[in-house]
Amino acid sequence: MNQVNDNENSTNVHNLSNKLWPYVEALLGASGITEDQARICVLYTLVTHREDLGFNPILAIIGNTGTGKSDLLSEIEYLVREPKIASATSYATMRDEMDNCPTYIIDEADKVDEELLIARSQKTKAKLTHKVGTGQGWEDRESDVFGATILARRTPFRDAATRNRAIVIHTRDKPGHYQSKPISGLERIAKMIQPHPLQLSRRDLDVWQPLLEMAMGLEDSKWTTAVTNAMQTESLIFRVGQDYEPENAVIKALDNLTWSKEAKQRSDKPVELAIVTSKANEIGDVKLIKKQVEEILIAKGFKVSYTHGDKMVRPDTQLLESLL
Repeated sequence: MNQVNDNENSTNVHNLSNKLWPYVEALLGASGITEDQARICVLYTLVTHREDLGFNPILAIIGNTGTGKSDLLSEIEYLVREPKIASATSYATMRDEMDNCPTYIIDEADKVDEELLIARSQKTKAKLTHKVGTGQGWEDRESDVFGATILARRTPFRDAATRNRAIVIHTRDKPGHYQSKPISGLERIAKMIQPHPLQLSRRDLDVWQPLLEMAMGLEDSKWTTAVTNAMQTESLIFRVGQDYEPENAVIKALDNLTWSKEAKQRSDKPVELAIVTSKANEIGDVKLIKKQVEEILIAKGFKVSYTHGDKMVRPDTQLLESLL
């Protein structure tokens, strides 16, 4: 009897995988994305129907003008739970639109407030308190902005913290006749899938956990392979992003300023704090002031002191090499 039930469950899971193919086709028909990208988008839309999440990744469609981002958003709108199309342009009005909104969709999101996106992705940080006029004064009001966010933009995120919370689909120019078309029924399928519980060991891949759980619940290698291949690429991007973190930018600046390419050795002569700050901002594409750079250096174990009126950083070659 148990064997019969196991076979029936296996068949049912396989049927669910097959039933998802029309949604993959619909996304392929709306934009020139790859089949694996379409599978990832479908998995994300399935995740929007889950109510057990404490973290909701951002789905970011990034690409040049004319690469089908808007048509892809329009097609995804048919698949997600209770979608709301953004009309707000300011932080306050967008916060109000996000309040108790399961799925928020933003086209042309290049100027969206990234701190708001970060707050929306984390359930424990998504309750925002703000002042509201009552006609007789002001009172505190709470907005719960937690939910799924799907957006399209031309440029990558500025903040690495936002990027690390995003599933990114890069669109490319691929000639064809694309258009979105109504399609329904995904919610019913989503409720039939049993997500496979996971605990990923790497922080940089946590963002993929909800999608991978859904893919493994389908017991179909095509879906899990689409996710794991994307995760490998994201791992590389994550490591690149670390170069632009303030602490790493400061250490790399000190490395650059103390290493002689000609002599192929490191100098232990003090370097002006102002010069380290300028080089860190150049290398890391950050906007640090001297006080911030000094705090980072002291926290790492370097000594910063005045010499003839200028603040100087003592390189400490052994410490620098260990950090590098």
